Amino acid sequence: MKKQFFIITISALCALTTGCTREYMEEVEHAISEQVDKNNKATAYMTAAFLLSTPPNSAKESAADKQDLSNPEFNHVGTWMGKDWIENATVIVFNGTADDATFEKKQDYQHNQLTVERVDGKNTKVKTKEAFTISTGDKTVFMVCNSNSTTTTYLDEKLVPGLTLKDFRDAVLSLPAGQASVYTTEQGNVADNIAEEVTKEGKSYDQILLTGETNAITIKPGISKDKAERFEDNIAKMNIQRAVARVVVTGPSSFQIRAKNPNTKLEEENALTINELTYVVAQGEKKLYLTQQANSDVKKNGAAFTTPAFDEIPQIAPFWTTEFRENYKKVGAFYDYSGLLKNTAGYTHNQGIKVEARTT
Repeated sequence: MKKQFFIITISALCALTTGCTREYMEEVEHAISEQVDKNNKATAYMTAAFLLSTPPNSAKESAADKQDLSNPEFNHVGTWMGKDWIENATVIVFNGTADDATFEKKQDYQHNQLTVERVDGKNTKVKTKEAFTISTGDKTVFMVCNSNSTTTTYLDEKLVPGLTLKDFRDAVLSLPAGQASVYTTEQGNVADNIAEEVTKEGKSYDQILLTGETNAITIKPGISKDKAERFEDNIAKMNIQRAVARVVVTGPSSFQIRAKNPNTKLEEENALTINELTYVVAQGEKKLYLTQQANSDVKKNGAAFTTPAFDEIPQIAPFWTTEFRENYKKVGAFYDYSGLLKNTAGYTHNQGIKVEARTT
């Protein structure tokens, strides 16, 4: 105990002077970590980082998935390449990689505690600025970005001492995130809880909940805070993606339709003008899984992933019957029609989402 107190005292004194070199401070931190390790406390530092795809730099790149064709090819699982704003990030660590590994630590970061930098033409790297203490050995790491208050509360309730990695995967990540990321409100404004367009630093970004698979990492002893923050070691390299997609529809501000004039009965080139275009995205589910869940039988239904309401379909019944109406009400309760409520001011009917004018 006296040895530990002596080392910490030296460290504190060095912090108050300018004569100690960075190398010496790292040696002191290493000695402290070795001593603290004997008392079964945190012994090292770790950081986390992940990559985000960014918009393509050329038409050739944007056409790589052949979605720009007049008859686009089927894109089973698309990859988003857009502008994401990272408002916050949470790193969750389990002490081990086996099913019985237990929850060890949750570290929260806000936007100003993250570094966002473009590393090449296709990716943006997001890194935590400050390292945090953790015990050594094998770890399992999970990360959530752009967590809203509902998701944060949900995770705080679940991440309790003794929670095993198996229970985390089975009872937290793979259960419908009706309480975690998407929830129903009386007004139906569901999508805005986890996907919204924001203006930050004078530019437009998408702020959408991001999650991903867990990742294993081995925390080495004696890694100082400075070394970890320089990303020399003990880095949790995460692979995360959007929990939901955001749809944007563009088009001309108006267009003309060729038709017969009812008065002259003659065909005219510009008989009708269509403008004030809107759209809706129908039948997005109200509840989602916190992470993507692979479909156990892709051949049966052709879907790579499953959702909480994937198998919910109305029963067959004549459409004029009460049974038919009740079936559709039951199934409709699983879906989010909040797009129908957009831009309804001044209208007596649902208006949908405005189609943005195409500029190129």
